[in-house]
Amino acid sequence: MLRRHLLCSLPIFLCAFAPWRENSSAETSRREDAFESRKASTAERKAFLEELARCSGETRSLRVRFRQEKQLRILRRPRRAVGDLAYADGKLSIVVKNDKGDVETRLLSRDGELKILYPTLRRLEVFPASDGQPRNTASFAQSATVPLFTGDWLRLEDEYDVTMAHLTPRQSAIDGSDESPEKWTRLSLVPRESSASVERIEIVFRDYRIHEYRQIERSRDELRMEILEWKVDAKIPEERFRLEVDSRTKIVRVGKKNAGGAK
Repeated sequence: MLRRHLLCSLPIFLCAFAPWRENSSAETSRREDAFESRKASTAERKAFLEELARCSGETRSLRVRFRQEKQLRILRRPRRAVGDLAYADGKLSIVVKNDKGDVETRLLSRDGELKILYPTLRRLEVFPASDGQPRNTASFAQSATVPLFTGDWLRLEDEYDVTMAHLTPRQSAIDGSDESPEKWTRLSLVPRESSASVERIEIVFRDYRIHEYRQIERSRDELRMEILEWKVDAKIPEERFRLEVDSRTKIVRVGKKNAGGAK
């Protein structure tokens, strides 16, 4: 259940706003230069995906803090934001704030619906779901199989051409030191569907937890996420999975003709 909820909901939400920060190309270069890579064999890749699937299946609840950055061609200057994710008992909540601490976006996925609230716009978008899979919108269809945090890793190769690389921190590669037993791995995903809006996805793992996520669109828009904190089996209060709006908030039900005031 955890795999299905996060797999469906997160990429949609993460593309719903446009945070980034300046000097992103320079920072990207520095991050990539920090590692040396060695391409993994097919057997190594399959073993890694199997272990990811096992770890995902054992997770009952999850709390994640992240920094998200996004560069859009239509933006003159990049911006940044931070987010907090909570998952428990089939329910998913994400809150994203800007540099000033103001809430930009709230997401709630539960009871067969995905809701995205834009407080400053007084707008709530509601997406119906069936068997955990979004429907009735092209953006959902394009993004539903993008993995993030956890996903249906064993079926990843049904949707993507997947390559894997073992990463070695450059200092260790130079002097042979290995201060940490942690393993660094990168998955590179290219959609098999030629009409997909996503050109390439890169996910860097620290052991079997996502450390960084990068998504490059064919439009050249780019999304990057960096994980700041990751807590498995965290205690999350039920209040976190409630989303209330006032009567001035417009509700838009995607895939349905009617849109009206808050319930």
